[in-house]
Amino acid sequence: MDITANERRESIEGAFDAIWLFGQKAANAFALQIYVTLLPAFILGLAIVGLIVFYRQMVQK
Repeated sequence: MDITANERRESIEGAFDAIWLFGQKAANAFALQIYVTLLPAFILGLAIVGLIVFYRQMVQK
């Protein structure tokens, strides 16, 4: 129950909702950045390292 709404006839729920929504948007943007840019870059780097190791083994034989 919101005491502020009862005492002053003002609801502070809107402010909390705005802060919560902003936090959710910021968290989603950060997670999206990780999944869209950093994770594929990591996979690509791992693939390049794997190909180099595989190529060196083929050359040594």
